[in-house]
Amino acid sequence: MDDLAQTSLDVWHGCKRPAGLPGPSYDAAAQTAHEAEFDRFVDCIEAEVARLPRTRAERTAAHERLTAAVAHVARATMDLEPAHLALLFEGGLSSVGNQLGRRARRSGLAANAADVFQATRNAWTACGLQGLFGLPMGLTTSVYAYSMLYPVTDNYLDDPAIDAQTKREFNRRFALRLAGVPVDALGAHEATIWQLVRLIEEEHPRSTRGDVYASLLQIHRAQGGSLRLHRDGGPLSLDDVLAVTVAKGGTSVMADAHLVTPELSEAQARFVYLWGVLLQLADDLQDYHCDTRDGARTLFTLAAPPMDALAERTLAFAEVVFEALAAMPGGQQPLKELIQRSATALVVRGIGAGNGAFSPAFAERMERHSPCRFAFLADRRLRLKRSAPLIGRLFESFLDGEENEPVFPVLPSSMLAQ
Repeated sequence: MDDLAQTSLDVWHGCKRPAGLPGPSYDAAAQTAHEAEFDRFVDCIEAEVARLPRTRAERTAAHERLTAAVAHVARATMDLEPAHLALLFEGGLSSVGNQLGRRARRSGLAANAADVFQATRNAWTACGLQGLFGLPMGLTTSVYAYSMLYPVTDNYLDDPAIDAQTKREFNRRFALRLAGVPVDALGAHEATIWQLVRLIEEEHPRSTRGDVYASLLQIHRAQGGSLRLHRDGGPLSLDDVLAVTVAKGGTSVMADAHLVTPELSEAQARFVYLWGVLLQLADDLQDYHCDTRDGARTLFTLAAPPMDALAERTLAFAEVVFEALAAMPGGQQPLKELIQRSATALVVRGIGAGNGAFSPAFAERMERHSPCRFAFLADRRLRLKRSAPLIGRLFESFLDGEENEPVFPVLPSSMLAQ
């Protein structure tokens, strides 16, 4: 893991400007057409929210309408072809969130729609790795448990009402539990986390899968280290922030990889770690304004605007990740294309959300590679944010159905122009 982190650091330092452009370009007419398609999609979502399905027949009808709308907007705004849509819908990615939410409910886990969506982001990454490794894509017990650990632990560590010493003590006890040391749970919160770890142990016995628990301890240490990025985390250099960013992103996806397969080739391990770093960079870019407001230290909040050079370095880093993806043996080509398009969209959209952090000329140049104008995306993002509680209720109405009922079709936001 240390070697992979150093490789990622070397790649980052070697990146300056991307060799090519971030995906296809769109003229004003194409963007206008895409925006009209996206508004029709949002109208469809809001119409379904207004008539929440309560019976199996109603959920079936709503599923058909929503699936058609999601497929149409994904095809229209992201230029997805039938092979890509087949992976998303027939391959099972669109149903992962429902499977995860229904399982959480069956287990008595008090998870709301926001928690499930947060966990689903990791589950999608794990399912993508399954496909790349030639395995069936699906929500295994261990992927479910690891994915649910994200909201259960992150929300606790981000709670300002809990003091730093209590959080440090929790992290210490959690590390012992991950290491296999018998630790009695203190309260309902720890009991939930301990049960999720137990589910991983049931699928991956410690006696034969030490790699799984070593990787889980690595991401736990990386997340503990990321607490230093908070406003009150003490002095940090830019190199310190970069090291924390690399470790947090890389170890997270490496843990997914170890849950998916017992053996990783050198090429697979290199791609997995680099992909995790890229996803973390894209996440930090998109959270630039929130992190600035909260005093969180990332490569982007520490950079002086305009951040054109930093964004170009991120795009150049993405090119290396995509080269590693292409060089990895196996994996369906449509899936590799989806991963590349998704990651590129995250970075371009993050630049669009920068709003003043980039020079007007650079932002305008990047906007040509967005299916919709940046101002349009910002406006619709606010509209969807206002509707988020109602959309959550719509999602939860599908969770009320039986296991064999249709699901609410949820796709990664990077697959849609939002």
